[in-house]
Amino acid sequence: MRSRHTWWLVALAFLITSPALADDTAIYGTQPVTLEPNVMIIFDTSGSMSTADVQGQPYDSTTVYGGTYSSDAVYYRRKGSWEVLTNHVDNILCQPIKNTLKTVGYDRDYLKNNLNCGGARKRMRTGNYMNYDSSNLSENRTRMSVAKEVVNELLADITGVRFGLMVFHYSEGGYVVAECGTDNSTISTAVSGLTDGGYTPLAETLAEAGLYFAGQASHFNNGTSYTSPIQHSCQKNYVIIVTDGEPTRDANQILYQNDYYNGKKIGDYNNDGREFNNDGTLSSTSNTDFLDDVAGFLYDTDMHTMGAGTSFEKQNIITHTIGFKLDHDLLSRTAILGGGSYHTANTASSLKEAFVQIISTIVEESTVFVAPVVPVNRVKRTADGGFIYLAFFKPIQIGEWLGNLKKYGLDSVGDILDSTGVAAVNADGTMKDNSLSYWTQLSTDGADVTKGGAGERIQVQTSRNIYTYTGTSNDLTDASNSFVETNTAIGVDAALITEVRNGINDWPIGSIIHSEPTVVHYSTSATMIYFGSNDGLFRCINDANGEEVWAFVPPGQLNRLNLLQDNNNDYYVDGPPGVDYGARITGTDLFTPETVLVGERRGGSTYYALNITDYNAPRWKYDIEETHLGTGAEVLGQSWGTPEVRTIKVSADTTADVFILPGGYDNQQDLDTPASTDSVGRALFAVVASSGALTPVKVHAGNWSSMTHSIVDVAAVDHNADGITTRIYAGDMAGQVFVLADDVAITGTGADQKAEEVAPAGTWSYKNRLFRSGLGKIFYAPVASDIEGSVEVLYFGTGNRADPLDTTESNRFYGVYNYWLDTDLTPANDLLDVSNPNGSYDEALKAKKGWYMNLPNPGEKVVSQALVDSGVVYFTTYTPVVTGIAAPIDDPCGGTGARGTGRLYAVSMLDATPVTDWGNSSSGKVRSTILPADLPIAVPIIKNRKIYVGAKSWDLPENDRVEYFYWKQTR
Repeated sequence: MRSRHTWWLVALAFLITSPALADDTAIYGTQPVTLEPNVMIIFDTSGSMSTADVQGQPYDSTTVYGGTYSSDAVYYRRKGSWEVLTNHVDNILCQPIKNTLKTVGYDRDYLKNNLNCGGARKRMRTGNYMNYDSSNLSENRTRMSVAKEVVNELLADITGVRFGLMVFHYSEGGYVVAECGTDNSTISTAVSGLTDGGYTPLAETLAEAGLYFAGQASHFNNGTSYTSPIQHSCQKNYVIIVTDGEPTRDANQILYQNDYYNGKKIGDYNNDGREFNNDGTLSSTSNTDFLDDVAGFLYDTDMHTMGAGTSFEKQNIITHTIGFKLDHDLLSRTAILGGGSYHTANTASSLKEAFVQIISTIVEESTVFVAPVVPVNRVKRTADGGFIYLAFFKPIQIGEWLGNLKKYGLDSVGDILDSTGVAAVNADGTMKDNSLSYWTQLSTDGADVTKGGAGERIQVQTSRNIYTYTGTSNDLTDASNSFVETNTAIGVDAALITEVRNGINDWPIGSIIHSEPTVVHYSTSATMIYFGSNDGLFRCINDANGEEVWAFVPPGQLNRLNLLQDNNNDYYVDGPPGVDYGARITGTDLFTPETVLVGERRGGSTYYALNITDYNAPRWKYDIEETHLGTGAEVLGQSWGTPEVRTIKVSADTTADVFILPGGYDNQQDLDTPASTDSVGRALFAVVASSGALTPVKVHAGNWSSMTHSIVDVAAVDHNADGITTRIYAGDMAGQVFVLADDVAITGTGADQKAEEVAPAGTWSYKNRLFRSGLGKIFYAPVASDIEGSVEVLYFGTGNRADPLDTTESNRFYGVYNYWLDTDLTPANDLLDVSNPNGSYDEALKAKKGWYMNLPNPGEKVVSQALVDSGVVYFTTYTPVVTGIAAPIDDPCGGTGARGTGRLYAVSMLDATPVTDWGNSSSGKVRSTILPADLPIAVPIIKNRKIYVGAKSWDLPENDRVEYFYWKQTR
């Protein structure tokens, strides 16, 4: 068994998903830290273990066993039952799995739906093995002798696990025979000496195991005080219960009356009402139902003080159960509440299988992927009213990453609360392990991506509405657009459709990396949330309950869905959506949602527009493909843009609601040495939101020679706050800044040039390349802010976010004055270096046209659009680890997987001098603070003078040097 079940576990620990080209998710290619888990085996030594009813004949793959299962078929475990995977084992295309099934009869490994290696992990058995396990062959052996033999084989074969052993006292509680970490041979000797006799105090013994892990005094063994086996905060801790009977003599008061741990009692922990009568007395004084309550308590509770305030704050206990010659609902409930798995076994072979399945899961889970400041779950956030929505994604070792959307509350001062009204966030910005998000019903979910939230709600939905667009009907609810196995018009294999509908590894939401959840109100009682994800779906989620109203597979993604079955992390509908609204909804301050537009980012080059006026009946409107502007120099790149929803003049007398978009990304920019000019994405344009028709806002390399490089972000400004957008700003991959305007005219030439503000007429005749540095790529559009009585200032930064691990680039943050003249500014000649945070720059700036600040750390790059508030400019950066200078790591949980540092900057809008001490009065004012996220994202102001990055918040400072100013935030 060792050769079969250890090599792949070791190999798995070192498999790291990484894109073929540079990508901003590269920092999540985390380094593995494999810590030996603590595994305490609770071995049933009750009298019933003497029963001789276990068949003695081992499984023989050359024997055909009779029974109800098809002997040549392969079955897999799905949602609690065995389902046919294929009708013949020879159909398995993954040779190692096929070989194991043919010889051993069972396997648990990664297999795609097309039966090739990879994909989702599946627990599999041949039909012949299923028939064997159900048979009664040869002379029977006692349960005790078989269990001892199997456990001893396990101890002989498995290394890298800190096993321990506990057994029952005769009639009350249990005791530790061997502590976790005892040599396997010593434990094996103890197992060999076990005898059967007595009762089955399962809950009492599990409660005693909890005290052992917690390092507390024993309850059932006078004079014994335990030393906890937990060595590290990120080390995993498990109990495996193997038992042949229901609890007996299992009602000690430690289970329901006494304070069990830290002033808490267990009692009816899961509130199922099975433990007590209506009058409060025990429902039974022997065959009690506390086992699942103890498991739930140990799973939910931090059983050790180490790790407080870190990403591994909770040291809980996970409980697996094995019913040996027994299938009992209590054991199933115990495993569910205990975070583990439930297995049944009738033979020596199936008991060994159960242990192997559990241990392989434990070893894989114990390969911890560590980041220095936040767990591998990453969050994007959207705030709306009194709530905040966190979109999570979780990097995994093999295949597509997973995602989820969770909802939390905001209190009157802007702190994040869970659904019970208590704080959901630790001081360092990480989610509390015991927090309970809205919509979640099963258990506390914390930052666990695959628990709670919309993902949990979709899992329990009895049906799902998934659509695509085949061109036959614009009504997506029409049968021609149904994304179901029987719709051959889709052109997708039925098995692949099933996989998409079931979800990645049976989890229904792919990673939400760059898409932003967009909250859309339909009335005071109906709110929907729209977002894209990297499983090929764009979703509508009901805010009231977190359920999926519908999901949409864009037609351009249909031929890419097969990538879900490879071992890479791929992109699909990864762009942030934008929503256009129509008329006011009668009796409210709301407007009718009409059109949502979403792009694919690295998933493709198309934007898709849907009519969402009726959220229960979405309709197809149009798409914007790469040739929307033309087939020459104006070809679009990857659809990275956040649609800017604006009203502009399209003629002197006509306005239109539009989506303003960038030309998109040219992926040749991923090369180490890109070409001197890009070939796609060199454009800025706007389309009519209702139809996709082009407007006068249409500049590109074909009609403006300065546009030499791709543009991935735009910002638009309603300068006079009259509802009409008149100015557009963007930066490109060559560090150039472009400005378009419909309310500016230039008179005169040379030194006599003057800029005048004019009435917008839909001509968009003013265009200017304001700035060129060539020192860095601009991924985020400038923010425009007017300092009253002075000049408009554009704030932006540089940095190759698409290659965050590059440590060689040097980047800057800028404040560039825009006098609306053809200046073509360059830093060396026109801007003041304000890199020294302690400098005084008032006089020197009078002779310059702006300023720049060198980012102080090697490879540091700006990774968000700037934000201006109360005279302060905010932006975030990311700094990769520089090889050879990383600090030594003493704690294996503290940073071996470190991939860099995020920072939030807050500087004066006048000259980038610091404005806050970030709550540390002893340090004085400094420009930045360290963030609890490896890759900081755009920074919104939520409410009540707080600024948030992910789930971390700070009170906003004010810049008392700016007395009068007028600022315009672009988003």
